Amino acid sequence: NANANANANANISSNESATTLDHPGDSSETETTNSSSTTEQKDRKKCLPMAEWMEASYPNCNSVHEIDMKSSVSSSSSTNGDDQDEEEEEEGGDLTFLGEGWFRSTWKYRNNYGYDYDFDPFLQTDEDESGDESSSRPPPQAVVLKTLRIEREFLDEYFDLHRRDAIAMERLTFSPYVVNVHGYCGQSAINELAEGIVRGKITNLEQLNRRLRGKEENPQALFLKLQLATGVAMGLAHVHNIHVSDSGGGRSRSIQTLLYQHTDPNSTHSTTGFGRSVPTMAHYDLNPRNIAIMEDGSPKLNDFNIAEFMTYDPETKEPCGFRSRLHEPWWRAPEEMNTNTTHTTFVDEKVDIYALGEVLFHILTTHGPRGKMKKYRMEEVRALVRQGIRPTMFEPFASGGKDGYLHRNNIVRAFFKAMDLCFEFDPAKRGSAIQIARILHKALTREQNERKKAKEKQQRQKQ
Repeated sequence: NANANANANANISSNESATTLDHPGDSSETETTNSSSTTEQKDRKKCLPMAEWMEASYPNCNSVHEIDMKSSVSSSSSTNGDDQDEEEEEEGGDLTFLGEGWFRSTWKYRNNYGYDYDFDPFLQTDEDESGDESSSRPPPQAVVLKTLRIEREFLDEYFDLHRRDAIAMERLTFSPYVVNVHGYCGQSAINELAEGIVRGKITNLEQLNRRLRGKEENPQALFLKLQLATGVAMGLAHVHNIHVSDSGGGRSRSIQTLLYQHTDPNSTHSTTGFGRSVPTMAHYDLNPRNIAIMEDGSPKLNDFNIAEFMTYDPETKEPCGFRSRLHEPWWRAPEEMNTNTTHTTFVDEKVDIYALGEVLFHILTTHGPRGKMKKYRMEEVRALVRQGIRPTMFEPFASGGKDGYLHRNNIVRAFFKAMDLCFEFDPAKRGSAIQIARILHKALTREQNERKKAKEKQQRQKQ
């Protein structure tokens, strides 16, 4: 039904609406503070993109134009009538409006007879008796169609937001922790659909975290939280470490390679091909609503339309940073609170790390790190963030729970260790995405091994 479809895609609509609070071009803040702890402001005119793909565009318009929106909407609308039987409803395409954000509308599209965006014919080998492979072809998967809102003009800014979103996800196709893109053309895109779990009632990380409230000392719930945290951290590690090369072999696909090789601080190895692993991209809008929950329960980073492609100074070979432009404090770093109408702060990818710490806080405690996101609290919370005051830990994690169990728990200890690196006030001292992911992945591997041993012991005892 329509409500189920809307719930199943809450992550899509909330992702779009998340940017409405702070429009990319908004600079209406009125603080008057200095920026002593931010990246040095560079001469933007001489800063260059680190890679050619950052200025590229790879549209595949045929895939987008194959969607017949007019007949699909008509077909979808007619299914609400009493004179439409089930057989007729299954014919053709189905397009369902999900919601809209500041500049885009989102739709769920299921093509019942056309191209399956998730089907790879090169991986299909089974044939039936007639030699026809079509009988073993999987059913088409629903996808998300994103289009420019009807009242918006075709501005260059919006073209670039769509291009940026598509390029970022195209570069991250190798990552199992990032939502896939299937098509892109002008002001439209076709992306992977997050069907979610619990019959589509949980489609983003915020919703899942709240479902775990009240299970703070439950071992299985803690294990699930560690799995979620590791997936999010791995996704951000992939975002920050996209290789500058266009060749597929230049990307870090292996967890073992990315997290556990070349860990020596003096190593000259580069995961990005630029300097000593200088990050090439920042997500810049990391929060639980922008992390989709897939049908298997895994988390995937989503919504890259305000992602930042990093630039550098060709004379010094140093990164330039990018202009801070999102200033609501709920998921932001201290250095982002220093921009106002007369002063521009330049930041770097370390703002993502601080946001990652706040996401980890939300996963562990199931509560927002800065409390309720109310407009009347904005100035108060902004002041706390600007001063580098960390989120106040909730119970029972603050006291350690019953008999101090949580303070001894290896999962909770891994969360605290990772958050300590994320919440460093000085961006230069803040951990990297790889470091955070390594801490959580080690804890997850240890937990999985202990569970495997415990299960084997139980099986031996039964024998």
